Amino acid sequence: MIDVKDIKNSAKLCNFLNKNEFEIIELAGDASTRKYFRIKYDNSNFILCYDKSLQDNDHNFIKTQEVFLKEKLNVPKIFTCDFERHLMLLEDLGSESLLLNSKEKDAIELYKDSIRLIKDIQKINLENYKNSNFYNLYFDREKYEFEFTMTIDYLFK
Repeated sequence: MIDVKDIKNSAKLCNFLNKNEFEIIELAGDASTRKYFRIKYDNSNFILCYDKSLQDNDHNFIKTQEVFLKEKLNVPKIFTCDFERHLMLLEDLGSESLLLNSKEKDAIELYKDSIRLIKDIQKINLENYKNSNFYNLYFDREKYEFEFTMTIDYLFK
């Protein structure tokens, strides 16, 4: 796992921020092995993701983010990666849970927006990305079972 000292010793992170004095706040986890932190630096916030599988630029998150950007889908920017420490510095999209803080009518619109986004993702022409690992990503029964088990293990235990 990663600790605050490892984060502060990341030369890539310190170079991006132009110093090593920044506040690190651990965030609640998701249903995965990743850990998230909010980095507070001057008047800016960033999200730092620690992901042991982050080894190089061929990581699925990075490749998917590149495709979504080309397709003009809204995704967080990746500012820098420290592959040695498995860190990725991302745009901070905020901490407010839209669904928890919305009215019933607003929630319905958020669901509709989500469905529209899923439709936009489904419209992506995979032939345009044959040379990317994005082309080979798919969810079969084995993948769904893995994701379901991971959710149970990390979210409910």
